Amino acid sequence: MKASIEAFKAMGADGVVLGTLDKDGAVDRERMSALVEASRPMSVTFHRAFDVTRDPIAALDACVALEVDRILTSGQQPSA
Repeated sequence: MKASIEAFKAMGADGVVLGTLDKDGAVDRERMSALVEASRPMSVTFHRAFDVTRDPIAALDACVALEVDRILTSGQQPSA
């Protein structure tokens, strides 16, 4: 995934949409931290994996701590 991020950055993309969860359905902070770092200075949006997290409040807190710029969500619903 880092190679893809670098390719988009080289092409002049404004941002990326990504998201990783661990086996328990929580935001994988370690992987996300590395991906966010690799993505800067582009903007970072956490994708709809957010909608399948076991604890959306904890997921939101993780995204804030990781300095994610945006979250795509359908409000924990199957579709938007």
